[in-house]
Amino acid sequence: MFHNDGGGKFTDVTKAVNIRSEKGCSVSRSFDFDHDGGLDLYISAKPALGRTTSVWRNNGNNTFTDVSAETALGKEATGAGVVASDFNNDRVMIFVLAGAQWVRPIC
Repeated sequence: MFHNDGGGKFTDVTKAVNIRSEKGCSVSRSFDFDHDGGLDLYISAKPALGRTTSVWRNNGNNTFTDVSAETALGKEATGAGVVASDFNNDRVMIFVLAGAQWVRPIC
């Protein structure tokens, strides 16, 4: 994660905001899954590298918490793209993964 310092300069703040830095990320998406006004993160990874997808809740204090297990989205899957939205306005986020391949059954 990079912070815009202005003037065309960016600073790597990945460790400062408490997000794991791992190789193999194929796509990321920001969204507000808990409707608290803070942008949360969904990161798709490459299972061949032993990684799983992850969801990071924005704590509202410039840090994030890994909530992959409690959201049940921490799966071994890849995706060429992802859309996360409350498509029907019922305050429930729906994830659509394009080109997704689940490595293991999710249920």
